[in-house]
Amino acid sequence: MSSIRIILPYYGKLPVNFAHWLRSAELNETIDFLIVTDLAVTSSASNVQVVNISLEQFLERMETLYGQKIAFTGLHKLCDFKPLYGEIFADYVRDYDFWGYCDCDMIFGDIRAFITEDILAAYNSILGLGHLHLQRVADPLYAEVVRTTVSKGHTFSQMLSTDRTTGFDEMPFGVNAHYYKLHPQFTWTGFTPTGHCFADLTKYSPLFRDTFHIYKRYAGSFYARMSDEFPCWKREPGPYLRCTVYQKRGVKLFEVGIDEQGQIAEREVLYAHFSKRQVKVSENGREHYLLIPNAIIPDRELTPCYLRRVEWRLSPYAAFYGKRLKQRFKSLRKKLGIS
Repeated sequence: MSSIRIILPYYGKLPVNFAHWLRSAELNETIDFLIVTDLAVTSSASNVQVVNISLEQFLERMETLYGQKIAFTGLHKLCDFKPLYGEIFADYVRDYDFWGYCDCDMIFGDIRAFITEDILAAYNSILGLGHLHLQRVADPLYAEVVRTTVSKGHTFSQMLSTDRTTGFDEMPFGVNAHYYKLHPQFTWTGFTPTGHCFADLTKYSPLFRDTFHIYKRYAGSFYARMSDEFPCWKREPGPYLRCTVYQKRGVKLFEVGIDEQGQIAEREVLYAHFSKRQVKVSENGREHYLLIPNAIIPDRELTPCYLRRVEWRLSPYAAFYGKRLKQRFKSLRKKLGIS
């Protein structure tokens, strides 16, 4: 079995779902996780290691490695550094077949059920959207791809010296996009003409909606606009599940919704990414529970009536649009010079 280590540096306040993310990582017992943080994160699982270093030490490590000052004014800039974790933490991954990185505003399913040994044997660059990505440790192509990437107009050196985020970690802008264009034969994205193996839930809707999966939304999306440049993003019309929730069953994760016949249907997913969605946690059990659009709640029997009620009840809309209005009001005050 190919060995894998996934790295998560995290600074700032932990998301409310962090304990559930951590347990979903621990349940993937054959994959090792490295959490780099200055927070009091602990795990008794044998596949999770926590390394406590400060953000200043993290940046000093980068400056020593790359020989230049690292611009850093906000925690979101860490996203740009994700493709470099294999170099920054080389002493933690050199004995593995693959290193990787991930977000924690997500819940894992059974990773090995999707990223199989056949895929690991055939490809060097796996996935690519930035939520979860794996890269072969002994990949002779990767270092040159990183150094020649230009993301949103920024070269590698410029990315390190600007405090702006440049999308360096994800398709369609950064390293993974450049790798795909140069070496598509060594890239596995998880996309097919009828969907992808994970759930990437848009932050622009209070509902659980995956733009790529809903064809009428896909048709006007950046996926469709860029599908000539990224052929893996071409898709065909097809059915999808409505009123979806996510059900955690041990290591497995399922998307459950209503099919075209009005019946309950499900599909197993690699992970569900919530894109910084604000959720409430009312279920402390971390192996069997439901994820609905605004909360983690106890597991229960699912019916079409219940799924429709969960999707259209007021609370997801109030929380979502309240946050959007607050952000716009803050932006307006800034433009008017009101402190």
